[in-house]
Amino acid sequence: MKEQDLIDQLNETQKLISDKKERRLLSLSLVDLNNKLSKLKAELLSNFGKTFVGPIVKEEHNRRIKKISKYHFRVTYDGLEGFYLDFNFGPIIREYNLKGNFVLSHWQGAPNKLEQRHLRNFAYFSMRDGKTSYQVIPAAKMQSSIVPIAPIQIDDSEVLVTPTAVLLHRNCLLNESSIMKGEYFLSSY
Repeated sequence: MKEQDLIDQLNETQKLISDKKERRLLSLSLVDLNNKLSKLKAELLSNFGKTFVGPIVKEEHNRRIKKISKYHFRVTYDGLEGFYLDFNFGPIIREYNLKGNFVLSHWQGAPNKLEQRHLRNFAYFSMRDGKTSYQVIPAAKMQSSIVPIAPIQIDDSEVLVTPTAVLLHRNCLLNESSIMKGEYFLSSY
């Protein structure tokens, strides 16, 4: 072998060794980062339960959700006759041409009367295999893995429906926990 060929082979071997070390260091860094993320998530979840205690909706106002159409849902409350909240996700779904499995999360900003504000909550519209559902889930009952989030909004001067702004979670599913009844989990698939 020529001297230059040996030098080239030596340089390539050193580069491979260096690349392998970098990959190993990167792998170790990712493992360390994942461990720190798991600890942080556990800490957040343990503090989360301490921050939000008990049901947000008081017992004298049982919530009822009625499906009006595929994308339209009405929320009523026992004890609040004539009061309802309508949520039509059709305009947002059409505007952004949403297809497949996804979840839209939003904050129910109404009712605004001070004595009824405890009724406001997070809610989730879910499209799974072409079927839709709508659930109101208190923050204390909701957990999620790291899921993609995209804020989307339509011009509320052009439509007379709510919501006009939501968080889109593409390729995500909303499932009730098999371990803790009444607890929900939002995850990518």
